[in-house]
Amino acid sequence: MTPRQIQYQILCQIRNPKPDSIRQTFGRIPCRKYSNCSKYKAPTPTANDRIFVAVSGGVDSSFVLWKLAQEYPVSNITAVYMSNWTIPRTPRAEYPRQIPYQNQTKIKAYLEDQHERDRRDYESGLLCSETDWADVEAVCDQLGVRNRVRISFEKEYWADVFEPMIRAYERGETPNPDVSCNRYIKFGKLYEAVEKMALDENNEQNNWWLATGHYVKTARDTESNTTHLLQPRDKTKDQSYYLSNIDYRRLDHLLFPLQDMTKTEVRQQAQKVKLLTANRPDSQGLCFVAPTVGAAASNRALEHGQKLSSSKPGYVHFRDFLAEYIPARPGNIITTDGYIVGRHAGLWHATIGQASSVEMHQSYAETTGKWLVIDKLANTNELVIARRPATKYLESRKLTCRNWVWLVPESEVDRYMLGTRHDSLTIRIRSLGDFIPITGLVYTSEVDEFEQIHLNPSIEFTFKVPALAVAQGQSATLYLNERIIGSGMISNRTLVSPYVIPGRVDINTIRKRQKSKRASNLYSHLIIN
Repeated sequence: MTPRQIQYQILCQIRNPKPDSIRQTFGRIPCRKYSNCSKYKAPTPTANDRIFVAVSGGVDSSFVLWKLAQEYPVSNITAVYMSNWTIPRTPRAEYPRQIPYQNQTKIKAYLEDQHERDRRDYESGLLCSETDWADVEAVCDQLGVRNRVRISFEKEYWADVFEPMIRAYERGETPNPDVSCNRYIKFGKLYEAVEKMALDENNEQNNWWLATGHYVKTARDTESNTTHLLQPRDKTKDQSYYLSNIDYRRLDHLLFPLQDMTKTEVRQQAQKVKLLTANRPDSQGLCFVAPTVGAAASNRALEHGQKLSSSKPGYVHFRDFLAEYIPARPGNIITTDGYIVGRHAGLWHATIGQASSVEMHQSYAETTGKWLVIDKLANTNELVIARRPATKYLESRKLTCRNWVWLVPESEVDRYMLGTRHDSLTIRIRSLGDFIPITGLVYTSEVDEFEQIHLNPSIEFTFKVPALAVAQGQSATLYLNERIIGSGMISNRTLVSPYVIPGRVDINTIRKRQKSKRASNLYSHLIIN
């Protein structure tokens, strides 16, 4: 059956909706502050519920395990550790890449060096995984948690997170692998594995929970009997942006014990109870980029007055890591005036809004000042830069998202959109970024009437104030006050002040002309005198 094209166009009211018809049609407008709203009930396991705790060896997940072990029978708690990366699933030799040498001796040395990098990365990934698992077992021993499980999702991580990330970078986008990892691995494959373990134990008469160390909040809406995903108490560690793309139907079984705590409180409490991982530095999310520093190393460093962090030597720069998988594709770096001022190794080397890495000659009017990356032209493989502040080139009044996912039941989409004040809906285009108010949105999808599912969902937002440095490939999250109600991947943006590049001219050509003109003027001056 041919899918039927449908479109929802919701224009948020400029003022609070006063007509009673709106309130009667869509119900009471949700509370402004969800965390203080009386209609919410915190999720609370019973003494007989099975609780599976996702542990990574870090202080947050270790503290969650300790906290739950104090509140519930240890026999009903299972620590689950997942390994996502030990060795590259596909050898780098299978990736098409240009060898930067023609000399046979240098080619041989390059290939030998590549083999050595593969071996070193295998050992680093293995060490990372084993170090984390050793800390998990040590904490379990300390807390008396005998139930512990180790699961490998390396194949799934490679297929659903890593390879799509590489392909996105090759297209010049700026993907967010943490969002994909939460959707497909942590609250995807891990959730399914935990659910299977719970059902295999004939636990149908009792509930089960998957607890993690994320700084995010869930609460049960007593009016609609649905679970909502909300911002946590600690807004400086808010991870709701990263969880905004998960399946909302799984919220009923999720537990976030850190939702009402700050990071400082967690660290201090972990040190107070002498948790073995209390002094471990925060992880960077990607083990293959930032090698793990275990609890033992962290404690030794603390005894000697040292502090370990991801800024210490030995950590791999993410750009260097990507260079191992993405072949170089050089192109021109141009200004909005059309001057070619340098070359880049690939569009993935830069992010919109960041400082330009090309050295600009300060002796010429065309290249003075500091410059920012404002655009990536995938069709011509060009990087566009503009002189600071360059705000007008970075401001967007609209953006479009593909692969949109609602964190509310489809039956509630119209109710929450149309029955909401304009100042309640905001957009976040990066983690811990500003909340940008919107004045309207257009949601489009194809509905398969036979399967009753939405296909190719997309959404367009119009901002009340311009959004800065919107990058394709990043996630955009829609908030209703403190509640997360949807998320998608940014596919396009509409600039407030579109620019037009008149043509292309090499800046060196201009400089040669200027030098020639100066020399000619100097020669004429000498002849006259």
